[in-house]
Amino acid sequence: MKIHLDPERGEMVLNRLLAHARAGLLPYNIEDKLPQRHLPKRMRADSQTTALFIFFLCLYMRGGIQSEVATKRLVMVWEENPDLFVPKFARNLSTEQIEEALVPIMGRWDIKTISKFWKGNAERIDDDWNSNPLAIFDSANTYEELVFLVRNKRGQKKWSNAPQGFEGFQYKMTSMLAYFFVALRLVHMRFPPPVDFQLMRTALGHGIIRVEGNDAPIRYVEKLQEPYRNWLPKYCTEHGVTDEELADLLWTFSLAMCSTSPGKRVARGGEITS
Repeated sequence: MKIHLDPERGEMVLNRLLAHARAGLLPYNIEDKLPQRHLPKRMRADSQTTALFIFFLCLYMRGGIQSEVATKRLVMVWEENPDLFVPKFARNLSTEQIEEALVPIMGRWDIKTISKFWKGNAERIDDDWNSNPLAIFDSANTYEELVFLVRNKRGQKKWSNAPQGFEGFQYKMTSMLAYFFVALRLVHMRFPPPVDFQLMRTALGHGIIRVEGNDAPIRYVEKLQEPYRNWLPKYCTEHGVTDEELADLLWTFSLAMCSTSPGKRVARGGEITS
């Protein structure tokens, strides 16, 4: 089985999306739903506070809940219980206590996993980076180096000499962390936009990615995502587009696609709908 990337098809699709975004056409003429645009000024006043909020927010960006809803509601959690976002405090909470703090506002979507990751990542960011996600970027000059530091590697022998990374973080969420930090002017770094299921639907449907060979199932989505993710920064360089602008338009497009996803069930306003 071989996976092929067609750059010409990719350029055709992205050029069309870019033209729509710059002209303010659908889906780019609706309310701004980018998560980083919904943080209060009081939070933004301190860079480490902002970085820690984004660090924990990413746990709600793994699918299943609208990002705008998750952001606005987690801001409410932060306003009510800011210590929950302080690693030295959160690491000493039980997962049940973390659930009790989150559920009244966030609902119960994937709460067992989120509370486990919240506690575990509070411990890791405190132990390895002195409770400051921005320190990770001080040690990473490239996206590849960032992946090495952030991607969860516990239990993987080939990464035995690497930092343990963070629970729930793989390539998409590493891109997400870089995207939000760059958009909030917290760091400077080249990065590929986060590639999710909706963007892969588009890439496969428009022939940007083609799979040839036998009918054996693809066991790891990463095999499909890697060539597309690696090509996106090249597109930006060749077309004079910033990584942030491309990430903005792809994030907005993904939100629009989400509502038409076959069998997709997404939390809207705290309710799960098909």
